Amino acid sequence: MTPALTVQRPSLTDLGLDWLAPLEDADLYHTALITDLFGADVYWELLERMTATTVFPQWLCAVLLDDYLAYCLARATLTDLNEPLVACLLPDQAQHVFLLYDEQRIALHHSLAGDLIWHDPAGESALVNRTPDIEKTRGIMDANGIGYHDLLWQDDVRFPDGAVCIPTGIMTRTAAFGR
Repeated sequence: MTPALTVQRPSLTDLGLDWLAPLEDADLYHTALITDLFGADVYWELLERMTATTVFPQWLCAVLLDDYLAYCLARATLTDLNEPLVACLLPDQAQHVFLLYDEQRIALHHSLAGDLIWHDPAGESALVNRTPDIEKTRGIMDANGIGYHDLLWQDDVRFPDGAVCIPTGIMTRTAAFGR
């Protein structure tokens, strides 16, 4: 058995994301979209994978996954599934992990929209999410009663100059496990 990797995670303060701390005890609205279709084991596998492959604590990964699911629900309400609709930067992190689970992602998208929900960073808005693009997504979620976490849909305020993606990188087993 391989020993658990022990790498010091940066704090939310180190990442400039301490404003997310109030979400630690946030309600999750959409967990059942995954657990009802695939069982709790798949939900926990997704959550563990996201926690293992990002710098975020597990509680934040759960909230990000929840808002990615909110985004899927919003996109599923569109007549044209290819219509531009922005996913804010933090929920988009969950979307990137979910892209690794083709079978589950395709099944979820078909159950919600009858077709694939494509990864769409809304064109130019991908690097700096503009207020009108975010308002459109929030408006669709609000109009359809889709629960989401307001703090995660404020890229125009929280990241007015865009954000920098942190590389996940790679390290030797010796560096990771001390042997």
